[in-house]
Amino acid sequence: MTLYYIAFVLLLGSSFWNFKKTVLAWAALSILFHDAVCLKFSSPALTIVFSANAFFFAMFFIKYKRSPVNDPFFNATVTLFFSYLISTFIPENVFSTTILKTVQSTLNNLVIVHIIGACINDIKDLRFTLKVQSFVIIASLLYGIITFLTQSNPVIDFELAQIPTTLETAKLWSYVESSRGIRVQSFFMNPFIFGVYIISFLFLQLIIQSRFPLLIKQNKSYLLILIGLVTVGVFITKSRSVIIPYCLLSPLLLRTTLKRQIGFVALLLLCVVISIPFLDDSVLEMVSSAFDSSSKNVGGSSISMRQHQFAIVLGAFSKAPIFGNGLGYINALKASNFELYGAESVWMPLLANGGVVGVVLYIVFFYLLIKPKIFRGIRFEAALIVGAYLLIVTMNGDVNVGLYYTYLTVVLLYKIKLLYPKLEYGYKQPKTNFRYSSHI
Repeated sequence: MTLYYIAFVLLLGSSFWNFKKTVLAWAALSILFHDAVCLKFSSPALTIVFSANAFFFAMFFIKYKRSPVNDPFFNATVTLFFSYLISTFIPENVFSTTILKTVQSTLNNLVIVHIIGACINDIKDLRFTLKVQSFVIIASLLYGIITFLTQSNPVIDFELAQIPTTLETAKLWSYVESSRGIRVQSFFMNPFIFGVYIISFLFLQLIIQSRFPLLIKQNKSYLLILIGLVTVGVFITKSRSVIIPYCLLSPLLLRTTLKRQIGFVALLLLCVVISIPFLDDSVLEMVSSAFDSSSKNVGGSSISMRQHQFAIVLGAFSKAPIFGNGLGYINALKASNFELYGAESVWMPLLANGGVVGVVLYIVFFYLLIKPKIFRGIRFEAALIVGAYLLIVTMNGDVNVGLYYTYLTVVLLYKIKLLYPKLEYGYKQPKTNFRYSSHI
């Protein structure tokens, strides 16, 4: 735990030296510090991410509280926050616990994204953010592939060793699973969070290279290598909820963004996919099991099991269909229904906890993310980023799994579309002090 304290102190020290750059770097670095990396493990646990985000939130508004704000994503954030709030005030758990979870979820997944967006005021800020993000994701990809080849993950082993109780261990997966062997999760909580990050990153890079080529000048081979690495990374997660959405949606984006190289890219992807079973013959069996209602050869829920899970959840939903049974009710269901362990779809906790209102507000949130007028011309690409995330969590996920990074990716795309004309047409960048941007 000493390393965690050192990392936190260094982060705070850096923010006093250069607050703006620290926040922009934190945008990418924060995904390395998941919910099992804590400064305090006893209940209520105090994670590094929440502690840092709370500090940045307080410092930002102390320093820049008088700055104006015109935020196109404000309504989206309020919508999702309202769904959290409704579930909080009809709690299954102790109210003090549920309100703390609501504050943590709101700050870690929503508010911090607005602060990061407010720090991006020119092309220089944007490029710095994207470079740090590229470093973190590519390092995570390479490390993930190394853990697969070596059949070990020293970082996760170290983090598991720091956990004094079983409370957080249940959240942090052990990367060795008897039915599927090694499942790549890199530095992250589990394989499908790793999948959300690398897919969102690839989609954003494809959009940048095709629509905004002057923003980051890169060798043409970089994108092809990245596509190959992400494809390998997706398949060696051995997670159907990651592989199937990637295979369904990535061709749509590739067709839109890489029209000239589509033949070569298709051949590259085909070679990568064909070669993966030679590295691990359980991958194809695992993917095909998603379409076999009676499959028991691999772990996870089969179709018939998921149907049974939904039947249990719908029974709970019928008791309080409008506002749901309150935050944490899904956990009570799991305690009395072992088959529900995992609740492998975001719609299960939404229906049980938030009812119709929770489900509707969740859908409206994602609609509002791609609604801003500035997305005109690239709305399809923005919708693919959101669509990939929704497909992944529909197959396996909770309300907040990977939400922060998906939201951040959409905000970065907004900033790119907003600032790129100044670069493309040679407009001079305004010399301004750090403040809330007039656009976000």
